[in-house]
Amino acid sequence: MSLFTSIYYAGVVVCGILGAEKSIRQKQFFSHSLLTAFWMAFGGGIIRDIMLLQRIPVVLTFECLPDVIIAELSAGIYYVIHRDAPLNRTAKGLVGFFDASSLGTFISIGIEASLTSGFPPCLAWFSGVVTALGGGILTDFLCGTPIPKILKSNISYRVITIIGCIFYSYSRPYNNEKNIQIIVILYTLLVNTAYSQYIRRNTLKKTCCHPLLGILLSQLNTPHWASIIIILIKIHQNQKAFGSHIACQTAVLYSLKFWKNRSVLFHKLLQM
Repeated sequence: MSLFTSIYYAGVVVCGILGAEKSIRQKQFFSHSLLTAFWMAFGGGIIRDIMLLQRIPVVLTFECLPDVIIAELSAGIYYVIHRDAPLNRTAKGLVGFFDASSLGTFISIGIEASLTSGFPPCLAWFSGVVTALGGGILTDFLCGTPIPKILKSNISYRVITIIGCIFYSYSRPYNNEKNIQIIVILYTLLVNTAYSQYIRRNTLKKTCCHPLLGILLSQLNTPHWASIIIILIKIHQNQKAFGSHIACQTAVLYSLKFWKNRSVLFHKLLQM
């Protein structure tokens, strides 16, 4: 299983949990939680396929059966454990982190689907927005959230998504798919993590962020990634979150084999 596939399935798990959480807030039954989990995970893709690409939704094919099972299992497990306070706090922290990292994969899936169907970049970016945000908005409707509240909620998350979609769709003709996917995932991960750290004080997301940054950067086929690692090390010097020292070392070690001037890396590593 590739790194991108792993991040995608992590996103499916997160969508299942978020859908169940919305249903639980409305004090709905278990079956309603499973329904909202399905639409949270795949609603954006269904809207994209029917309204934009005019085809049978991919999620309704046999190939996507494992994806549906994963989303429903995630929702069912969360429905059972959500009353346990420690488990609930841990689950929400991990959900925030994986939601930030998987957003880029949903953007990529939506835009690649439209580009493959012959859409120009000026329309392909909208397909990415629908894929990434459609499920959440649709789930809010299912849970009875008032329209004014839906329009006012998660503004920063939607702006981050729209910017990522526009960048992906207009950069795709000049980059291979793998590179542009990594860049967009890095963008969504870094910006959402920074927002959570300085606005919501979610230190767990920041601590988990560094290892994944190293793994993603090591996959980039570009000479500029080394300078980004240096920036990451500089950022680390001001980190106070528990576990960030080990996390940053992990990020650097993952990228070690791609570093040309290894003496510089070891020097930086020893200074951490």
